[in-house]
Amino acid sequence: MTNKDLLQDLKQFITVTVSQQIAVVIGNMATKDDLKQLRSDFEQFDEKLDAIQDALGETLQDQEFRLHKLESCSD
Repeated sequence: MTNKDLLQDLKQFITVTVSQQIAVVIGNMATKDDLKQLRSDFEQFDEKLDAIQDALGETLQDQEFRLHKLESCSD
């Protein structure tokens, strides 16, 4: 292998390596945007889940109050 061939191989290796690294960086940028959207979706989901849990808690308190009221009426 001559120096010229070695230099060509090295140039090709560097070009491929840099191209791959650029593709990874671009891929990570897309991933960060996806993660931002995912985080936003989870925050909205958490808010809805909190509202559901609050409603269930109120319903259970109402049921406990009604049961207590029924038990005191039957005594």
